[in-house]
Amino acid sequence: MQKNQATPAPHASRGRRLPVLALALFLALQAPAYLPATAQAEVHPEIQKANEQRARAERRQKLLLLFPAAALGITIALIIIKRR
Repeated sequence: MQKNQATPAPHASRGRRLPVLALALFLALQAPAYLPATAQAEVHPEIQKANEQRARAERRQKLLLLFPAAALGITIALIIIKRR
């Protein structure tokens, strides 16, 4: 009997680990995409209202940050125009 041919070397499966690991990670990252559309569409009305309110607050916050920058830009532009 030839034992060397019957049993693979311990390092022989190392080359197979990387593709299997890559496939497992790919499938794990793709799992949320398989949720049914009905589960995403069924949102409680109170949660939907809260999401809309949060979106409005974020928009308001952005506008509040834009106003001082615009005022500063207009001021600088007027100073440059006045000096010429």
